[in-house]
Amino acid sequence: MNNPEHSDAHEPRLQTGRPWTALAVVIFVIIAGAVLAQLSLTLHPRFLKLDDSVASQKAIFERTPAHFDGVTDDIANWRNRVIIPYWLEGLTRATHLSYHQSYVLTRWLTASLALAAFMFLVCRVLPVSVFAAAGAACWLIVSLVPCFLHIYEIPSDFLDAAFFSLLALYALQRRHLAFAVTLFIGLLNRESAIFALFLWFALYAFAGGWPRFLRECTWCGVLGVVGTALVTYLRIVNADHAGANGLQTFAPAWFFAYNLGVLREWIAHPNFIHPYFYFGGYLALLTCLLAGQWRNLPRPMGRVFLAAGFIFLISVMSNNLDELRSFIPSLVLTTLVIISIAVRQPARTVSELPAC
Repeated sequence: MNNPEHSDAHEPRLQTGRPWTALAVVIFVIIAGAVLAQLSLTLHPRFLKLDDSVASQKAIFERTPAHFDGVTDDIANWRNRVIIPYWLEGLTRATHLSYHQSYVLTRWLTASLALAAFMFLVCRVLPVSVFAAAGAACWLIVSLVPCFLHIYEIPSDFLDAAFFSLLALYALQRRHLAFAVTLFIGLLNRESAIFALFLWFALYAFAGGWPRFLRECTWCGVLGVVGTALVTYLRIVNADHAGANGLQTFAPAWFFAYNLGVLREWIAHPNFIHPYFYFGGYLALLTCLLAGQWRNLPRPMGRVFLAAGFIFLISVMSNNLDELRSFIPSLVLTTLVIISIAVRQPARTVSELPAC
């Protein structure tokens, strides 16, 4: 595949000289963000467990244990996710809104931010108008909805999509400083931001000889070590209560056994609202699309897709497969790949269509 450094770059088609266009985009992002947040907040049983989700953010800020269904949970793996808890505390104090009101407003803002960031990514790397990018954002919404089947709402999810969209953009543009800064800030929201290193590695490590490979390995390795140290430090510092060590166990064998058990249960008692049903449908759609279009993938989207697949495998080995929210980084990348295929496929005229 051609060197991704030489891929075409496209400026956003949104022209500052057209205020009505800008206004339409802003209105779209606000309304679409509200729809996305509403879906996330109200899907049963999330709505019934919303108090626990909100309280978990306050527990991170106050460095105290959280409670889910009356059971105490250390949530040590969340202690680096400080952006939302600290934002909620500041917003509540500044506006005198209730904590729940601040939480709902924040969900709306972060959902809109995720869609805006993805639209910006699409506009910068694909030859599309900003309105076509809005359509791509709608496809991302459809892809994210199955992630809401987890019974508890995880407030870091929308920012996860926003940060990963920006990280994908800076990786494709090969902007070292912007990528590193965004990565470290993204780790303050969710540790999955570190997966962007796999994208950078896939794009550039194999684009030259051994010197290039070693240089990219060093770059990704340094960012990976510093990022992991940052996450671990925050987890330890923000878990003052007894029993919290800030570390997350990597146990692929345990997760494999758990995921296999859930799969067997679903096969024995299939239903259409199970996460595996949506997950299988998405994989089937993606497989059929790429099987027919792999040779026509615009550069460097083949490597983007391979990175998405590797990130997906790492997510499977470190998360419960029925928590589809774990795949948000992969969803951002695969949605970008799908849109890149769509924009390179011109519509045929009536005369070109086959006869019935």
